[in-house]
Amino acid sequence: MGRLMVWLVIAAALAGGLFAASPYYTLAQMSAAVAERDDAKFASYVDFEAIRNDMKSSVQEEMLGAIEERGDVGDTAGAAGMALGMLLADRMVDGAVSPEALKLIFERMRDSALRDVDPSNPSSIRKLFENTTVDWRGLSEFRLVNENDARAPELIFHRSGLLSWKLSGIQLNDEPAADA
Repeated sequence: MGRLMVWLVIAAALAGGLFAASPYYTLAQMSAAVAERDDAKFASYVDFEAIRNDMKSSVQEEMLGAIEERGDVGDTAGAAGMALGMLLADRMVDGAVSPEALKLIFERMRDSALRDVDPSNPSSIRKLFENTTVDWRGLSEFRLVNENDARAPELIFHRSGLLSWKLSGIQLNDEPAADA
């Protein structure tokens, strides 16, 4: 009975270690995909539909807040304008959050931030996530947060299976720049 208990404790510790390390593995795989310029591999770690829905609801909240602030809540023309604005905003989000847009972003990044990243060198790949921390939000969510830039967006990941994660949201921070 004692040996069985020892093996159960070891198995539980290994399972806990795998669970705790799984976000870092996902981030490493995403980093490698960026460094290798493999947009299909990177896209496999992104839940585009969840990001679209999250961004659409954020835009709708902003628009509703602006209308309430101006006092146009009961105005028929304001309501029609808001409906048209939401339709346009939905289409903009659909176009901006897509595998095609991701590919365009990758192509632009190749000439800038990824210039010094070598896919065969793990320390080079780690540079992509310098100054970031994993902020756990329960067992099925974590956020990648930039420690040095309050304006940087937080990347929100949700569990996809037992040990896999997908980027499922982007929290835009609208803090003013320090030098503004």
